[in-house]
Amino acid sequence: MIQSFFAQQITFPIQKAIQAFEQIKRTQDYSIRLEINQKDEFSKLAISINELLDYIEKEKNRDQEKQKILQAQAEKDGQITLGFLDIDHFKEVNDTYGHLSGNELLISLAKYLLFYTNQDDIVIRMGGDEFVIFVKNIQNDLNYLCKELINHLDEITLSHNRLRFSMSMGIYAFNTSLTFDEAFKEADEALYHSKRNGRSQFTIKYQS
Repeated sequence: MIQSFFAQQITFPIQKAIQAFEQIKRTQDYSIRLEINQKDEFSKLAISINELLDYIEKEKNRDQEKQKILQAQAEKDGQITLGFLDIDHFKEVNDTYGHLSGNELLISLAKYLLFYTNQDDIVIRMGGDEFVIFVKNIQNDLNYLCKELINHLDEITLSHNRLRFSMSMGIYAFNTSLTFDEAFKEADEALYHSKRNGRSQFTIKYQS
């Protein structure tokens, strides 16, 4: 009985964690996460490790993908737009419906964003529930695009049909050459404004 308890609560979770770390080291894929079973104490450590992996993934994606954005920016004349968005209360989604449902939501949202943007736009998952959209050619009014993204989230079909969610967006539209970090800072401030004013909305900032 005692051996079985230790195997289930300690040995097996540690073995799975080691396997995950070896896979991350071998593939350099920081999107891999430890399995979380909310019934065991190891989950507390696993959650902390997954949060660290979220941070590492975010920084890696940011370094890699911003080079694509800078290259695209150099090739584009006129107004371009950087959008920063995340899912409102995403932690509550994970806590209520489980991490598998949370992961399904992230994948579905990424596909949704790709559908509503043009082929030459760039959609990046920065880490966790945060996404960046780089729009090079705005064919419609910018307000119209943002409203479409916010108002059609019910088109996303999930396995758990009772799961409802919203997202907030910060948009920065600019014309002159800026670094990625400068443009991202402005979009981040716009996202903060959306969060502070009730979430499930967007805020657009224009370069002065």
